[in-house]
Amino acid sequence: MTLRMDRHEWRGTATGRPTGTVSFVLGDVVGSTRLWEKHPDSMPGVLARLDALAAEHALARSGHRPPEQGEGDNFVAAFADATAAVAFAADLQAALCAEAWPDDLPVALRMAVHNGAAQDRDGGRYMGETLNRCARLRALAHGGQVLVSGAATALVAEHLAGPVFLRDLGAHQLRDLSQPERVAQLCGPGLPFEFPPLRSLNRALTNLPAQVTSFVGRAGELAETTLLLGDRRHVTLAGAGGCGKTRLAVQLGAEVLDNFPDGVWFADLAPLNDPDLVAGTVAAVAGVAEVPGQPILDTLADRFTDAIALLVLDNCEHLLDGAAVVAERLLANCTGVRVLATSREPWAPRARPPTGSRHWDCRAARTTSGVSRSRCSPTGPRWPARPCGSAPRNSRRSPRSAPGWTASRWRSSWPRPAAGP
Repeated sequence: MTLRMDRHEWRGTATGRPTGTVSFVLGDVVGSTRLWEKHPDSMPGVLARLDALAAEHALARSGHRPPEQGEGDNFVAAFADATAAVAFAADLQAALCAEAWPDDLPVALRMAVHNGAAQDRDGGRYMGETLNRCARLRALAHGGQVLVSGAATALVAEHLAGPVFLRDLGAHQLRDLSQPERVAQLCGPGLPFEFPPLRSLNRALTNLPAQVTSFVGRAGELAETTLLLGDRRHVTLAGAGGCGKTRLAVQLGAEVLDNFPDGVWFADLAPLNDPDLVAGTVAAVAGVAEVPGQPILDTLADRFTDAIALLVLDNCEHLLDGAAVVAERLLANCTGVRVLATSREPWAPRARPPTGSRHWDCRAARTTSGVSRSRCSPTGPRWPARPCGSAPRNSRRSPRSAPGWTASRWRSSWPRPAAGP
């Protein structure tokens, strides 16, 4: 599907700060951390110029720039009219692509446009589901790319004609694991056209189950467990049935997916009643075929020897011995593997991995926000890294494991793993 619009006929109608149903445009600088590390003297000027261009084009389209809502390398613009929001994104991206940046810096902005109900936040800022979904959509984009949600596309359809058009990219699963989003790419004069596939869960090595509801109200718990998983190779989410262990584990797996190029694999142990079946279940979900005459646990360990992967073992409480055997073997023999488990009672492999294990009480977290950050690495998550040029044995090829990809490119937006055991 190709939808066209005349860029020169777009005019916004917003005056002041939009409320109610709002069209948001979110953007951020791709690889800004690396740019700051390599060009600390040039980046303040770059961000000042970016801010000036965003303010100029937002004003021209009757848009509103709320106070800063995140890091200094991103921005939010709000519009009462969806056509004005899309026009702003096209204008700004074209201006950025034509800009001569100091020291020839590779400055590239990714943007997303989405429309929906907005909620007010203190200080003249916004919050809520619409803004969160727009941020998730932005995360799929590449530098220089503008993505438009299905909701925003429907609103601008009647204005379509001329040199600027929307290129349908299909339905994609966002990182909040709610219903898939229909995504279009904004194309036109001065805008890049060819990009790699979107970085959605559709193309990721994972079998994480899709969720019918959005993950709302547990940001603190998610942040704590992310830090724990970055600091420890084995983490168990413990708590009574129904307290949300599985939902938190699934969301955490989606959040850290980019740090595990060989996959995030979810194994539901609830249907099993035999501890000896745990290894086979894990192998099945990870796509590891049985080798005649070889125990499946040996085959599984061989498959993950050089892999960087996360295994999510859900509902372990009735199979603690079987889960422990699998976790012990993989953590001992596969240094790039981490295990996230859920259970009604705490447990850990008898032979603990070099970086240790940690239990996290979901019941306590609902009222005390979980484990103190001071117990984790003070420098942030220490995600595993594989030496550049190496690849997992017997693995399925993906863009991240193909020749030419390195650990630093796999994880360009995450902190580099700190030295340590």
